[in-house]
Order: sequence, then C-alpha cells, then structure tokens
Amino acid sequence: MSEYQYYDFYAIDKPLTQEQIAVISTFSSRTHPTPRRATFEYNYGDFSYNQEEVVSTYFDMMLYVANWGSRQLLMKFPIDLVPFKTLQKYQINASDFAAQEIRVFKKEKHVFINLEMNLDEGDWIEGEGLLDGLLPLREQILLGDHRVLYLAWKYLDAQKLSSKGAGGVHISKTPPIPPNMGKIDASLQEFISFWELDADLVDSAIKESPVEEPIPEEVLISLIKELPNEEKDRILSILLKDRQRAQIELKNHLKAL
Repeated sequence: MSEYQYYDFYAIDKPLTQEQIAVISTFSSRTHPTPRRATFEYNYGDFSYNQEEVVSTYFDMMLYVANWGSRQLLMKFPIDLVPFKTLQKYQINASDFAAQEIRVFKKEKHVFINLEMNLDEGDWIEGEGLLDGLLPLREQILLGDHRVLYLAWKYLDAQKLSSKGAGGVHISKTPPIPPNMGKIDASLQEFISFWELDADLVDSAIKESPVEEPIPEEVLISLIKELPNEEKDRILSILLKDRQRAQIELKNHLKAL
C-alpha cells in the first residue's frame, strides 16, 4: 500500500497577499494556493517545510491526515484574545513513541493549540474537504467555548490509562469541564468523526458538563448601553479594521460583565 499524506492550510483572519501566494507556490509544483487556502497531497514524498512555521507565517489553521493513522489539527490565535493559562490546563501527552497530544504554546504575538493523535486501527479517510467543517472550532475557542479541547483531552487521557495497563498508576488533573457539552453542533460533530470518538466517551463528557443557559440578547443590549464611551469608541475603531476581532472582544467583554 502506498503512503498517503494530506495537508490543508487555511487563512481565516485575513487573506494571503499575492506575494505570499507566490512564495507558497514554490513549496510544491502541484499546489495551487488561493488567498485563503493551500493544500498538499503526497503518496510517496513528504512536506519538506515545518508546519508550525508555515501556519505562524501565513495561516490560522491546518489539518493533517496520513493513512497510518496520524490526524492533526493546528490552530493559531491572537495572543490577546485567548486565556493562555486556561488553555494550558488542557495540555496532555498520551504517548512516548508517537505524537498524541494537546499542546498549547506561545510564539511571538500568537497562541497555538496543536491537537494530534494516532489511530492504530482507524478508518481510512482522505483529507480533502475535512477542514471546512472544523473551521468554526477556532471561533468557538476565541469566544471561550472549550468543548473540543475537553473531548480531545478525555480521549487522550483514556489512552494514557490504557497504556498503563490494569496494574498501572495514572494520575491526571482534570481540566475545566466546559458547559453545554450536550449541545453538539455541526463543527463539534465533525471533530468527533475526525477523531473517531466513541459514543460512550462523548456521553460521559455530556454527563459531566453543567448546563448553562445563553445570555439573553436583551441583557447584552442593555449592557452595551451601559458601556463607557471610551470603551464603545475603542470597539468601533477596531471594527473599522477587523470586524471579527471587534465582535469577539465585545462578546467576551459583555460576558465578563
């Protein structure tokens, strides 16, 4: 059986410039990058660039799959929009011989989350189009929704337990359990399928998770009216340059209030 590896890079916050597209085009003669995306497929070769460096320089998310069971989702966030210390609580390394981890790290002005696992007997999947359904997970994390991290943590924590065997000793500190695990949306369901999480694990996470009602829109509107003028001016000035950042900052600020 020939090898199969697929890399899918996606720029969310801002499109690539023509100069950046030209540089990425040199990575492989068979890739045809767009202002948002670049994909690379290999059957016998390998991607000769560091994925983290490529995401750091050009993109916001990357998906990787290989036919020997490796699956990876790498996400980049503006450092001032995510709670680094809280995200670090979901870190876990489940293997000494193959990358299975949740790793949270800083680099320059960004925070990175790397979700990586290996399935010894996973289903054969091809990478084309898989990232599309997972893209909303990044915005969910930006808005303080860490359900995908908890599901990944539970899976890797179980891997550590099984690797110890019946008589092994395993100590693991449970990270914060996000609310509303039972409200599985399309992107979270895509992740469950991508990592082939079994129903029992998902049901266990749902039972552990508290139910939290969303803040009513009228409450948020009333809070907006109470914001100091300087804060409103700040949000509006951000809105002129970056609509998504303004929305995330405003929502997180109102939720904190």
